[in-house]
Amino acid sequence: MIRHFPNLQELHQGMKFVAILFLAAFSCVSSLAHNQDHQKGGQSAEVGSVCVFMDTGCPIARYHTRTLRLLHEEYAGKGIRFAAVFPAANTTKKSLQAFVGKYKFPLKAILDPGQARARALKATIVPEVFVFDRNEKLIYRGRIDDRFAAVGKRRPLTRTHDLADVLRALSASETIEPRKTKAIGCAITFRQKDTSRE
Repeated sequence: MIRHFPNLQELHQGMKFVAILFLAAFSCVSSLAHNQDHQKGGQSAEVGSVCVFMDTGCPIARYHTRTLRLLHEEYAGKGIRFAAVFPAANTTKKSLQAFVGKYKFPLKAILDPGQARARALKATIVPEVFVFDRNEKLIYRGRIDDRFAAVGKRRPLTRTHDLADVLRALSASETIEPRKTKAIGCAITFRQKDTSRE
């Protein structure tokens, strides 16, 4: 039987992408091991992690702070860690602290000034959620729920609670088939890469 192997360059690129994806997932949540998720005295084994991209100036991101706060309250003590990454170039420590205080936002807030995490996970919208299992395997990517049909078009009622459903299954150790939904929100503006040194 003849097996077709990719050339070394393709193999290297594939391995590099997997490594970047893993590191991005790890960097989103690794700093939380001794954070507020474990301050409630819960000794639950870690079952997964949530990494959500946010923006202090995005109306849809601000709208979803309450949902994220409630989900954090329900699942942080059940082995699920949470982190919120802020990739906007104009977000400062001061503006981030003001956002956290105003919306009583309990997730670990991480500035991403170089946008390395956003690029690694290929995040394009805020809010956009990435959920990983205990092995850092990506099992869900997309919206928090379907409250917004489009930018500026909010439904009267939420019909599907995508993130909540995934976290419920994850905490119950159910088998989860990886899936993706379309995130609705504000586009991430990426800085142009400086290639002069490459």
